[in-house]
Amino acid sequence: MSKYNIFYCAIVINFALFSRCCTKTTNAVEPKPLPTPVIITKTDTVMLNGKIQPSARMGMGVNTSNSLTNWIKEDSSYQEFDYPGNLSWGAVFITAGGDPVSPPESDIDMSELSQLSIEMKGAKGGEGVLIGIKDITDPNAGTETRIPVVLTKDWSTYLFKLTDFAPTNLSQIYVVTEFVFPDISNQAETIYVNNIILLK
Repeated sequence: MSKYNIFYCAIVINFALFSRCCTKTTNAVEPKPLPTPVIITKTDTVMLNGKIQPSARMGMGVNTSNSLTNWIKEDSSYQEFDYPGNLSWGAVFITAGGDPVSPPESDIDMSELSQLSIEMKGAKGGEGVLIGIKDITDPNAGTETRIPVVLTKDWSTYLFKLTDFAPTNLSQIYVVTEFVFPDISNQAETIYVNNIILLK
C-alpha cells in the first residue's frame, strides 16, 4: 500500500470516529394532545349566585387593553364587574377546564345544547355589554361573534341562542361565556351577574 493510500485511510477513520463521538442523538417530543372534549347533553349550571360551580369544571379570567385585572369582585350572591372605562377593551371570560391558559388546553362540546341563560343587571340601568362565546381555535383578536345587550337596573334573565354565535364551533367551546366592554359610549360602568346556565 502506498503512503498516499495509508494517509487517505487514516483521514476516513478519524472522520468516522469524530462523527460518532460528536453527533448528539435527540429524541423527538410528541406534542401533547388535547383532552377529549366533555360533551354536555343536559342543562348545566355554570354560575349560581355569583359562584362558578365546581361541577362545571370551569374558571374565570379578567383583562383589559392595558392589563388591568382588579375590577371584578365576588359578593355573597353575585359577581360585580366595575369596568373602568376609557380603554380599548375589557373582558371577563369563563373558560372550560379551569382558569384561563394560553394556548387553551381544554374544551367542551355544547353542540347538543340550545341556549345560554344569563341573569344580570346594571347599577343604574342603560349599561351596555357584549356577550360572546369562543371555540378553541378562535384567536384573541375580538373577531368572534358578540351579541350586544343593554341592561336595566333590575335583575333580568337574558337568553341567547347558541346558533346565533355562528360561525363558532359549538363542539369545541373554550370560552363558555364572555362579557366584553366597552359598549359604544366607552364609559365606566358597573354590572352584576348572578346565574349562568347552559340550556338543553
